[in-house]
Amino acid sequence: MDKTNYASTLKSEDTEEWFDLQFTRPIGYYLAYAYQRIKVSPNGVTLISIILGIGAGICFYSSQLEINFIGMALLILANLHDSADGQLARLTGKSTRIGRILDGIAGDLWFITIYISLCLRLSPMDPTIWFVAIIAGISHVIQAAMADYHRNIHLLFVYGRNRSEIESSDDIERKIKELSFSQAPLSIVALYIYKNYTKLQEFFSPQLQKLLKQIKLEYGETIPQQLSTLFRIKNRHLMKYTNILTFNTRMIILFITLLIEQPKLYFYCEITIFNLLLLYMIYKQEQISKFFYKRVTYNAQ
Repeated sequence: MDKTNYASTLKSEDTEEWFDLQFTRPIGYYLAYAYQRIKVSPNGVTLISIILGIGAGICFYSSQLEINFIGMALLILANLHDSADGQLARLTGKSTRIGRILDGIAGDLWFITIYISLCLRLSPMDPTIWFVAIIAGISHVIQAAMADYHRNIHLLFVYGRNRSEIESSDDIERKIKELSFSQAPLSIVALYIYKNYTKLQEFFSPQLQKLLKQIKLEYGETIPQQLSTLFRIKNRHLMKYTNILTFNTRMIILFITLLIEQPKLYFYCEITIFNLLLLYMIYKQEQISKFFYKRVTYNAQ
């Protein structure tokens, strides 16, 4: 493995989970390298991950453990490809807004399939499971969106805009207005989805939005090094919560509930434990944002 090339495919040490650094990212790098050799684009790798993830979800409809094991293997492969698409984009310099949107949609499609399959499996015995799954699904969307947002905010402050995928809903709206629906219908639909996703993130982070606007007013696009260093010190500990609310922990709990033949417990975990973690993460990020907003406005006086 070329360590320099491999390092360039990672986002940052702060935001990478231990399991990913030991397992997912190295395998993702080899997959990215292989797909680069056969000229498959990052978006092509994302489409493969979607097929694998949907296949996994369908396998979870069955109550046969052997088929569930196949689903688990497919979901792990889907996640490895989800890592590889971003690593390939960074390796080849082909990271795009549409690619980021497609990458986000991929995980949603996996879990929509998983949720529907589990509901079809459980509903003959418990028709209320559909209601529970809807609440869990909404919770999942918010949890994943805010974890992704907080990680990208950390990358923005610590490494600058080149390492972060942060965009405001206003910026996306301006991009939509620049396009013609007759010439780029799919791009406009994707951007509308992305805009609403970003608005959701902004809605749950009002203090952070104030801070971002104040920083842009005072410093433009370049955050001072002193502020960047202090933000990293105060914010770094929150990254462990963003990691819990993304894929690996979710996957482990899903697999355990399937192995003990109690998949409905996965939904209850989404609604209770993960939502409590989400609320704590948002609260702490807002407190940190309030601290830095006061600091930036005081220095500007």
